Amino acid sequence: MSDDKVVETRETTVEKHVVHEEPKTVEKRTVVEERTEPRKPETITIETHTEG
Repeated sequence: MSDDKVVETRETTVEKHVVHEEPKTVEKRTVVEERTEPRKPETITIETHTEG
């Protein structure tokens, strides 16, 4: 019974680590691509509006 519990805990930790690392890389790539295009012009417009 002790062996079964150790295996379950080990598998859960490994799965959680992989799931947390996979979406982080995918989300970071999408955010960088979307942030570079729509964020550049928006930031300039907001800065110009605040100064004007």
